[in-house]
Amino acid sequence: MLLKKIFVGCLFLLSGCGFSPLYMVDKNTGQLETEKIEVAPIQDYNGYVLKQGLDNAFNPKKVHGPKKYILKVQMKNPHLSSQSIQGDNFASRKKVSLRASFQLIDKETKKELLSSSTTALGAFNVFYEPYTTYQAEKRQIEDLVQILVTNISTRVAAYFKQEEVFDEGQTLTD
Repeated sequence: MLLKKIFVGCLFLLSGCGFSPLYMVDKNTGQLETEKIEVAPIQDYNGYVLKQGLDNAFNPKKVHGPKKYILKVQMKNPHLSSQSIQGDNFASRKKVSLRASFQLIDKETKKELLSSSTTALGAFNVFYEPYTTYQAEKRQIEDLVQILVTNISTRVAAYFKQEEVFDEGQTLTD
């Protein structure tokens, strides 16, 4: 019972401070601003997976309509390095990092609205069987691509939320 009262109290506090979710529907158009983003093709298989993930994150309901923005993403190849070396000079664990830089551009004005980069880090075990190691590496890279999807989509949604706040005349000190 006490937990329920605390939860309700937190809801009242959040509503009083002007909190609203990042992915809130625009009152005027009934459409999310992120649904107006076209993700440019990204090279390689991992780039394809990243593009599909971003398309799903920005437009989960597959709303068709004119695209106002274009998101250009450049993803570097995964960087692998040995992390744990055994006495026989056999690496038993490898680190992998995946980096992407992105730009959000207004299609009409060609103005760059947001430019940033993000990195996802992970590791996987190295086995004596090469196929097992290959599968572990492949799975880790797929997981890192999903982390990049989350990082990029969150930053873009936060950008639009920030713009919405400033469009309503508020400042950071309000």
